[in-house]
Amino acid sequence: MSDTLRTISAADLNAALNGDQPPLVIDVLVPSSWEAHRLAGAHNACVYEVAFGGKVEELAADRDTALVVYGSSDATQEAAAAAAKLAAAGFTDVRILEGGLAAWHAAGLPIDGADEEPLPSPGPPVLTDRSWRMVTEDSWLRWVGRNPNGFHDGAVDVTEGVVAIENGKVGGHFTVDPKTLRNFDLEGSEHQQGLIGHLLSEDFIFADRFPDVVFTIDTIEPIAGAATTTATHRVAGHLELRGVRAPLEFDATVSHLKDDARAVEAHFDLDRTDWGLIYGSARFFAHLGMHIVYDDVSIALRMVMRPV
Repeated sequence: MSDTLRTISAADLNAALNGDQPPLVIDVLVPSSWEAHRLAGAHNACVYEVAFGGKVEELAADRDTALVVYGSSDATQEAAAAAAKLAAAGFTDVRILEGGLAAWHAAGLPIDGADEEPLPSPGPPVLTDRSWRMVTEDSWLRWVGRNPNGFHDGAVDVTEGVVAIENGKVGGHFTVDPKTLRNFDLEGSEHQQGLIGHLLSEDFIFADRFPDVVFTIDTIEPIAGAATTTATHRVAGHLELRGVRAPLEFDATVSHLKDDARAVEAHFDLDRTDWGLIYGSARFFAHLGMHIVYDDVSIALRMVMRPV
């Protein structure tokens, strides 16, 4: 926190609010949080919104009004961000509540709102015993392959997937149909179908002989200290591709959706040669010329799972 930002303790703020000239208290969290639990009498102006400054101006037209802003706790920076924005806008008397809503509540001071207890800071979802089935229309897998001259990218359909947790043990799989492979970068080019055919041929996926690509999930473990905007879980399993079953691990972000659904999103590279896709790899061939293809393929996937 910048040394230029002033603070006030919960005890001192409580005394000031009971004094002759109480400051204007502003909760800078999202409106749903303010509705659920807030300092008694606090107004709301969400610091994440573009209209934040304008909302504060509606509450305090005089730039010399004494303001106290607060967020969730000292572990987060929304109050500091709000105070810095208000100082830059010309407000001269802005202070931050030390410890935010959490410290106020811990001191036993009055809280308004629909909930008696402040909500905990949102964190990664805890995966409990449950079964989910993939929503194919909301799920996707995209790929990028590269060579010295550039890249090719596209997508492929994920056609089926399930995840089940029983007694804490995770199981599941998802299936990709290689014959749905599409290319984006050559859209409109006469070379597009040639590339797709090459990728599906025995040089790469060999889809006629091996029509299914299946990832079997062995474990999904939470990542210690993860936040909801980082990878939250480590996924480990085995990918069966071109008749080869080899281990694959990647980090993924698991998030809550409506109706107890889950989204699993991941971005990672895999070495295609681990599954026998060795065309264009200088680790297996020499004097490749224009046929060099880099070994790593970038994968981006999103699986939306609904409970069953």
